[in-house]
Amino acid sequence: MHPILSLKKRLYRLRSRPIICTRRGARLELFPRNWIDNRLLAGAPYEDRQIARCIELARDHDIDMFLDIGANIGLYSVLLALATEIGEMHAFEPVTRNGDQMEINLRLNRLDGRVRLHRCALGAKADIARIRIDPKSTGLSRLEGSGGDRRRAFTQSEDVPVCRLDETVIAEGKRILAKIDVEGFALQVLEGMTGLLDQNSFVFQIESDPASDAAVEAFLGARGFRQIGHIESDLYFTNIAGDGTA
Repeated sequence: MHPILSLKKRLYRLRSRPIICTRRGARLELFPRNWIDNRLLAGAPYEDRQIARCIELARDHDIDMFLDIGANIGLYSVLLALATEIGEMHAFEPVTRNGDQMEINLRLNRLDGRVRLHRCALGAKADIARIRIDPKSTGLSRLEGSGGDRRRAFTQSEDVPVCRLDETVIAEGKRILAKIDVEGFALQVLEGMTGLLDQNSFVFQIESDPASDAAVEAFLGARGFRQIGHIESDLYFTNIAGDGTA
């Protein structure tokens, strides 16, 4: 990283109160000591290529619906809502702090009537689960049982509802773009949305997880999906005929 960016990140960490600012064309509330927020405040790269690709996919495929699964502070939802004409947008975020921050970010951009925020995790069955939280990097929060590095600083936790997507969103004959970033829980999310998979056309961006990638690829492959590329640690799949590489 450029020395100036590193210095800016360190200087922002000296501040404890949230900052409301404009980044990437959006008004955002950002916490200087949270990892993602700190990068955005300093102007450091954070999934720039992935967000640009999602905007491109939404436009190229006339996407009807966007599913932001593992929405964190709402960066994807806000930027896609501002940049595209997607008519129906759903975001899923179980961590209370992240959800509160996302609600503010939606209001700051007058998107609270366009993006519906669901305060739950998604999984294969309805349940209540414990989520472990690193307060310095809340985007890496993990549901218990999803694997991952247990040595991380998961010093906080909370019980959150887990919902099945098939019981939460109704859609048939739609073109849906779904971004899944759930820290090793992607397969369970997919298992809870088989009805939607059977009745709609999808493009997925799914965060890679070495422990579950093979199972995710097999699950989607059995339902007619193919991988169309990757950007860094994010994999792209679709069941839309004729789509090119991501």
